[in-house]
Amino acid sequence: MPNERSAAEGFQYLSCRDNSFIIKQQLGDGWKFIGETMVFKAEKDEKYTFYLYTYKREILDRRNPEKRSVKKFSQAEIGRVLFQDLSRDFLIDLINRENKTDNKKVKKEKLK
Repeated sequence: MPNERSAAEGFQYLSCRDNSFIIKQQLGDGWKFIGETMVFKAEKDEKYTFYLYTYKREILDRRNPEKRSVKKFSQAEIGRVLFQDLSRDFLIDLINRENKTDNKKVKKEKLK
């Protein structure tokens, strides 16, 4: 849900092509801007059934603009999520799952 106090938040872009469409939006969180890009595609035999194909989340800290954090998730990582079933909670869980994996990699590297 958008932060009502931030003019930087909201829907930015929608593009449709053949059997896919792209949604871009921006969220605000204090000093950070969070840009999201979601690509939805339809299976060839399911003309009007769209699945989340890729999800990209880019965080820009306005205090340090050179430092950006980008996470991109493919359909293999996402699974088959229908457009109408996608929720903010699902995206948060997806990001948290990735963060846990990253933390495990760091811990394993420290042990070596």
